[in-house]
Amino acid sequence: MAADNSPDAQALWGLEAWAAFPADRDPRPVVLLDMIPPVHLVFSPQEQRRLALLHRAVDAVPGFPAPVLEAVRGQPGECAGPPLWGVRGQREDYAGPPLLLTGAVLGSFRYETDRGPRSLPAWDVQVDGIGHAIHVLDPALIASGQVWEPAGRKRSEDHRPTVTVGPDDRTLTMTYMGSGWYAAPEQPPARTLEQGNAAALIFTEKVKPIEKSTPGRRRYRADVGRTRQVTAVLSRPLGDRVLLDATGRPVLVTHEQ
Repeated sequence: MAADNSPDAQALWGLEAWAAFPADRDPRPVVLLDMIPPVHLVFSPQEQRRLALLHRAVDAVPGFPAPVLEAVRGQPGECAGPPLWGVRGQREDYAGPPLLLTGAVLGSFRYETDRGPRSLPAWDVQVDGIGHAIHVLDPALIASGQVWEPAGRKRSEDHRPTVTVGPDDRTLTMTYMGSGWYAAPEQPPARTLEQGNAAALIFTEKVKPIEKSTPGRRRYRADVGRTRQVTAVLSRPLGDRVLLDATGRPVLVTHEQ
């Protein structure tokens, strides 16, 4: 049976995963928007090193902190989730040499969260053959519950919308990169779904059928990719609940000034 990738199915999957988010905890746990595991690496021109990391082909020198090594490798269960959340490769699919981690020093790094950027403890990890450190979120933060996420969460690093909450803490305005000229003249309204401590804003832009180009004739559309907005209203104030997009992933929430 084919997987249901409809907006409602994706959003419901996310709502079920995030419903137990401890929104009333003080301080509120951090919700990261970054990839899993939260490892930041500016890749070298060598494609093999990028593939090694994506396929968890990572080793370390003796004495290297084991929790940091496991964070870079990732966990076997992290591939759970609907297809649109992506799948991380497995080590057995990669035949090249592994990355070798040679040292780690605890520092800090600025991460994007659902309530804005925040500096968090992170390890500066040295990698053999790469002239700069990679940043690995301190695994102790996740173990302590200071950074919270549902089991099996998976994210991609593509563009995500920004949602502004109105003064009533219920009205949501989502800003996203639209299809410009290709958008249909009549768009479906945005909707919300709510479950536990999670809410989802669902909107799928409707596009016009693509016209066939006349041979030998070039056509230019200057407004493709322009910014658009949609609005929806929650049944109750958002508060510290987590807000998801139509694919079940957390989004950046800002409050109207």
